[in-house]
Order: sequence, then C-alpha cells, then structure tokens
Amino acid sequence: MTLGDVIREFRELNSITMEEFSNMAGLSKSYISMLENNKDPRGKAISPSLETIDKVASVIGVDLDTLVSKIDQEVVVNYKKPTLTGFDNSDEEEATKWKFIQYCYEHASQEEKNKVLTILKVREKWNEYKEMSSIFLKD
Repeated sequence: MTLGDVIREFRELNSITMEEFSNMAGLSKSYISMLENNKDPRGKAISPSLETIDKVASVIGVDLDTLVSKIDQEVVVNYKKPTLTGFDNSDEEEATKWKFIQYCYEHASQEEKNKVLTILKVREKWNEYKEMSSIFLKD
C-alpha cells in the first residue's frame, strides 16, 4: 500500500475532497494528486518525505509509526543537523547525540515538540543575550 492509497481510502471513507485534504495537511492539491497516483509529473514513482508522511498521519488521526508501517514504499528522510550556539557539531560524539535528539523529537507528541522548540529558542536567545551583555559588561 502506498501513502497515496492510504490518502485516497481515507478521503473516500470520509467524503473529503482532494482540496479539503490538501488544506488540512498543509500540502498542495497537486502534490496530493501525485501521491494518490504514485507518480510525479515525469511519471516516476513518488518517494514521500518523513515530514509529508507525518502531515498525512496528523490528518488521518494516527501516529507516524502506525502510518509508516502501513505503507510499503520508500520513505525519504532528510536529516539536517541543527546547530546551536554553544554546541560543537564537528565530532562524532556530538553527531550521535544530535541523531538521538532527532529520533526522540520525531517520535514525540506535538505538545512535546512545542516544548522542545521553546526550550531551544530560549537557549538560543540566552546565548545571544550573554554575547551582547559581555560587550557592555567588560571587567
């Protein structure tokens, strides 16, 4: 079963148009059409990203793991290692920590994700504040 099959089945069971589904998922109607047909404009099979699958999972009311287990197509995972002030991202130990953090974040509820983002934003702002204050508060 492809992600498109899951979307089409959900839409048909719930009498939802493609446009309504696309609005709910935050994806374009044309992309939903490509997913349902499992083809891009060049006729090649679609490999939806993990982010796309997560958006679809939210709309249909299942968690990401459940939806991924239903589909039998390739899932593209785009890993962008975050960089924050105060972290050295150059060594392997740090990279491993970031991969673990990413894994935990991807499997967290939306409420937990929002808390993590808030903490990271506060930390980033604190580091900016420390840098700025050090300019004015020199010994």
